[in-house]
Amino acid sequence: MATGQRIGRLFLTSLIRCFLENRSSGTSAQIRFQRSARVSRGRVRRSLDEPQAEKGECRMDNDRMAWFREAKFGMFIHWGLYSLLKRGEWVMHSEALPAEKYRALAEEMDPGRDAVRQWIRLAARAGMKYVVLTAKHHDGFCLFNTQLTDFNSAARGAGRDYVREFVEACRGEGLRVGLYYSLGDWSLPAYQAAAAGDSAQASALALFIRGQIRELLTNYGRIDILWYDGAWYDGKYLTPEILGMAETNAMVRELQPDIIINDRSGLGGDFSTCENECRPAPMGRDWEMCTCINDIWGYCEHDYNYKTFNQLVFLLVNCATQGGNLLLNISPRSYGSAP
Repeated sequence: MATGQRIGRLFLTSLIRCFLENRSSGTSAQIRFQRSARVSRGRVRRSLDEPQAEKGECRMDNDRMAWFREAKFGMFIHWGLYSLLKRGEWVMHSEALPAEKYRALAEEMDPGRDAVRQWIRLAARAGMKYVVLTAKHHDGFCLFNTQLTDFNSAARGAGRDYVREFVEACRGEGLRVGLYYSLGDWSLPAYQAAAAGDSAQASALALFIRGQIRELLTNYGRIDILWYDGAWYDGKYLTPEILGMAETNAMVRELQPDIIINDRSGLGGDFSTCENECRPAPMGRDWEMCTCINDIWGYCEHDYNYKTFNQLVFLLVNCATQGGNLLLNISPRSYGSAP
């Protein structure tokens, strides 16, 4: 079944069964996840539309989080140079590809002119309320016009700023805009040196990260979600102190007061992110589960292990009825079409 059909059926079924039937029935049965489970009447716990605020949370925070609490369903998009190789988003690292060979792929990147818009139309048709794009993944290739490295889509190949195309497409469909940014960067020697304990290189890395985040939050208008990831290298965790994340997040709040931030900077953020499992946060804490429609985040031509229709419906209902959101990933091919 095509990705669009899967997601469309997923939303329509979950909408009818979860948000209409169960709000009127008031059932409180606990859901347990099974890969082959079906959603049935009477087994869905009523969702908590407005979780209680944590002690000390101000009214402004409740207002800022309101749209996220109501959204329930979003699209994650993993797309980048790795899509050209068709072996997943970790291919540069897992196959120890030479840096120059990998960088050369940027000259080949040129999806259809309407590709990004088609992804967003798919999300809108499925009833998703927000979309998160990998502005920069761990390989360091930037899908936006940055002045801090020439390893970016605007300076290479077709010379396109895909983040700009993405933001404009989301706004055109009335969807909230999320940008994924990896704190890890395999293309930067400073990243490896920082992980090895070099304090001077750690400071340089922190300034690089802060500079790119500033670009993303000043050059594209309002951004609704900043989705961090990747603060580790070969098993070594780069702490928020090493990366200067307190200062960076303070800048983020100043530039975009209404933005919400996930928890992967190591400083808590506005919501918790669980990966490939439905793990509700403590009462009062907003949360989101991210998972793939198949197994691998980036496009992999041999990954045919798509979740069944019932599994996808169950995931969405299980998250939504426990007060969380489902961020469902698609992995477009290099030329832009969704598998």
